[in-house]
Amino acid sequence: YSTMRANELRLSALKPGETATITRISEVAQREAPPLLQYLHDRGLKPGTRITVQEVDEIGRTMQLQAARLLTLSNETASKLSVVRLARRRPGRVPAPR
Repeated sequence: YSTMRANELRLSALKPGETATITRISEVAQREAPPLLQYLHDRGLKPGTRITVQEVDEIGRTMQLQAARLLTLSNETASKLSVVRLARRRPGRVPAPR
């Protein structure tokens, strides 16, 4: 694993309801797992993609994500993706005008 930036975390660390943007795929996966890269590409999971965690199955070690479509990833695969968590809006709050 490469050094992560201060605001990055692994996708596998997110909880249900959290939204994030994928920032990168681990260099290990890029070097050693071309089939994994193809798998992620086929599902639209690439840097810049916004995802929301729908469900985490601790026993089955999977997580369900909403990207362009609903997807299920193993925790192992999710740990290969770095993300930046997006701030969650509090219900009923209106963003301040710019």
